Amino acid sequence: MDARSTVLRWTSGDWIVLRRSMLFRDLPADRIRHLTMDAETGLVPCGYVFYRAGERIDRLRLVLSGGVLIERDEPDGELVCLEVCEAGRTYGDFAALLDRPTTHSARAAGGVRFMSLPVEPLRRQLAEDGESAVSIIASAAAHARATADHLVRLKAMSGVRRAGDLLLRLSRDNGGRVRFALPYEKSVLAHSIGLRPESFSRALSQLAAVGVTFEGEFVRLSSQERLRAFVENRSWPHASEAV
Repeated sequence: MDARSTVLRWTSGDWIVLRRSMLFRDLPADRIRHLTMDAETGLVPCGYVFYRAGERIDRLRLVLSGGVLIERDEPDGELVCLEVCEAGRTYGDFAALLDRPTTHSARAAGGVRFMSLPVEPLRRQLAEDGESAVSIIASAAAHARATADHLVRLKAMSGVRRAGDLLLRLSRDNGGRVRFALPYEKSVLAHSIGLRPESFSRALSQLAAVGVTFEGEFVRLSSQERLRAFVENRSWPHASEAV
């Protein structure tokens, strides 16, 4: 923890997020407690950089609330957002566990509450506990595969369909609601699906043709099925798809 982070006390809600997290959910509660006994909980402001590409990191981190942008510099100099890690997601897993330089940077998309776990004691524990080690490495690998699959899927979609797919996911994250607030600034959401902010704004405007409207800071989907049909390339009513 550095000067810009605030150390917090563990809460029962933090424990629930930890137990349900992709990295630890297949382990029994007593093993999770043992593996995370050195963990700290912190809070950082928007824009806080946890680490940069090429650095070695000595802590494993888990998002408890908020969002962390996983970003990578492309050869052309453009900064690309690979994903937004939200509650229950770890970041920098492989780099921390295998003591390798990171291939990306991690930055707070807003205020972020997180768990921070010293990785060296964790490595020693896992070396003595093969079952837990296999479970955690398998979960980290599954996370990496899911991220790669998501990027491949995005590349196969036009910009306006990416925007529609994002809104469907946000609706699902909000319990299936058809009216919800965007969780981050539009520029953050744009980069999370590989679009420039201006292209994302155009895509959102085009989605009006399938019933997407904005009410102040809220988005409304008049028909989730209509939007889903468009995203799945089953329909496109009277609009250009040039974004």
